[in-house]
Amino acid sequence: MYFETPPADRAATVCTLAMPKDTNALGDIFGGWLMTHADVAGAILAFRVAGGRVVTVAVNAFVFREPVFVGDVVGFYTDVARIGRTSITVDVSILVTRMLPPGGRVPRDPGAFPVATATLTYVHVGENRRPRPIRPTPLAQHHHRPHPKATKRKKPAAPAARKTPASRSTRTR
Repeated sequence: MYFETPPADRAATVCTLAMPKDTNALGDIFGGWLMTHADVAGAILAFRVAGGRVVTVAVNAFVFREPVFVGDVVGFYTDVARIGRTSITVDVSILVTRMLPPGGRVPRDPGAFPVATATLTYVHVGENRRPRPIRPTPLAQHHHRPHPKATKRKKPAAPAARKTPASRSTRTR
């Protein structure tokens, strides 16, 4: 589940300040900088839920919605999307509190707003670096909220087939 505002039930898994050293050649915060921090945030939650070492196996999705500027406070909020036998998928919501917008004026609404979202998958591994089963810790229940659309609904029963006399159904013209 992605967050549009900071969730009341948890702090950011990672929170940092975008600095001039984090810019690309054009002076914008480099997208790879956001990706690195999102991976770290997701790995922290995956490690806590799996109860041990995890490795990143996939960046399933990464969507940049708004630019990040030098001076922005960037929060990475995580939520468990799925727990498999050896893997865990984590949704990361990246929200920014803009301290000073471009132009240097103090913003009217200093609240946090989303700038990117990501979904990453990690595999729980043992000392031999081979996949091992996840035995979710109690933290998994707190951070795992099934998406509203993911609830299983019973399919309506199929309508009863109409019975027709055999002579009518096999008749040809």
